[in-house]
Amino acid sequence: MRTGIWLSYNNQEEGFKLPVNPENIEISGGNNGKTYSAVGLGEINVIKELRLRDIKFESIFPAMNYPFVEKDAVLLEPSHYVGYLEKWLTKIHPIRFIYVGDTIDINLAMSIEEFTYKEVAGSPGDIEYSLSLKEYLFYEANRAIITSNGVQVDTGRPDERESKTTHKVLPGETLFRIAQKHGTTLKELQNMNNMTDEQVKKLKVGSVIRLR
Repeated sequence: MRTGIWLSYNNQEEGFKLPVNPENIEISGGNNGKTYSAVGLGEINVIKELRLRDIKFESIFPAMNYPFVEKDAVLLEPSHYVGYLEKWLTKIHPIRFIYVGDTIDINLAMSIEEFTYKEVAGSPGDIEYSLSLKEYLFYEANRAIITSNGVQVDTGRPDERESKTTHKVLPGETLFRIAQKHGTTLKELQNMNNMTDEQVKKLKVGSVIRLR
């Protein structure tokens, strides 16, 4: 069975499988219910919304391909794992946490709340780390669709990608194709970048196009 933990960012544009599984994973959640005392009724438990889940675990980024390293994990330099996590920590977008186990699977968008690490004494190059994550809920407004049966809400899968501000022109690309890719129009990009019709026709490979 293919088990393990995967962390990724920007709709899996970046990511990796943990090379060494943690010994245990701490998952906390529950609800925001409160208990009140009512005269003649005793205690009343009022259940409110569920709290966002927290996930915490510790493990190592190994400098060598030890026997306990996950066989199907691509082994990177320990500093590369640290670099990814520190980079994602500074972003305003969530990461994707996927855990596939023998009895449960978890697939959540999460924010990095805390990431600490240190080099292991006696094992040069190995890095011990601790990672704390909190469940992330997308809160953008949903699109309402009017049907013959009434109003339905489109709850399509949230887009976890970063919103880019520029695009570097690749071989074979046209301004029209770039506009389609980023959900805008050729005319809007042309005006935004002060381009003449001739420049639009002869788009240079490697040139940078402003998107907003």
